[in-house]
Amino acid sequence: PAVVADLRDLDGLPDDFDGVINMWASFGYFDAAENERVLASFARRLRPGGRLVLDLFNRAFFEGPRAEAERELRPGVVERSTLRDGRRLCEIDYGDGHVDLFEWQLYLPEELEELGGRFGLRPLVREAPPDEPSMRLVLERAASS
Repeated sequence: PAVVADLRDLDGLPDDFDGVINMWASFGYFDAAENERVLASFARRLRPGGRLVLDLFNRAFFEGPRAEAERELRPGVVERSTLRDGRRLCEIDYGDGHVDLFEWQLYLPEELEELGGRFGLRPLVREAPPDEPSMRLVLERAASS
């Protein structure tokens, strides 16, 4: 069965899992310490051999000339984003006075693989083209001995 939960509350769930799927930039919302705690809880909740699938923003894409960008998402709706200290700050202006603000800590795939390794996760799959805004990683929890 699928479980939907707050990333910070996985330790309160009753069971461990064969897989944890974290899609479309829903990792990195917190500060570095809290993001690390969330990744550690993913690892703890996986059964040995269980897999973590991450689909998230790729910092390599947003560095350099894309560090500051503005684009029209649809007529009258403008997205402005900047990269500061490894965090992507994104403002969506709907043109009617309403503005949404979002912020994420962005990672390079190597950083997440190293961080996951601290919690017993080993990399299986890495799709992180530097010319695409998102990357996909699959990490596996080490089998118990």
